[in-house]
Amino acid sequence: MIKLKDLLKEWNDTSFKDLPKRWSKNINEKDGLTELERLELDEDLSIKEKGVDGRIYNWKEEMKEGKFDPENPMVHLMGYGTMPYKSLQKFTAIDLEKIAKQLKRGDVSKAYHHLIGNEITVWKVKCLEDVRKELKTSVWKRRITMYKNKKQRDAFIKKNYR
Repeated sequence: MIKLKDLLKEWNDTSFKDLPKRWSKNINEKDGLTELERLELDEDLSIKEKGVDGRIYNWKEEMKEGKFDPENPMVHLMGYGTMPYKSLQKFTAIDLEKIAKQLKRGDVSKAYHHLIGNEITVWKVKCLEDVRKELKTSVWKRRITMYKNKKQRDAFIKKNYR
């Protein structure tokens, strides 16, 4: 039998107050990130610089597990979610093809709305460029090289000594 007292305790649960905020942020914050996003981001890549919307996500854990793919890293799109780099490329290309078809049909207002009005397609292209620039930095080149060397070393040890 369920008691009213138990239901009220469940309804008034406040254990979430100690967790970082996922959906809202302090209005006075300058970086535009929620507490959860701020905790997830990597400090050594000057993450908090303005104008960067796409970042490589969860790379430390993926490298530890040996699942990191430098050709197709997981991308964190600020305020949108995460997805693999190649999937983001594919979906952005599909969006651009739809816009091109609308222009060919003469439906300029729809094409304008999809490209300029809601700006999501342009923003996705910017995220792709942000991640591409991040991967070209010397920090990331070194990380990728060290990761590949470690994988080769581990494979060699596994093959010859086990």
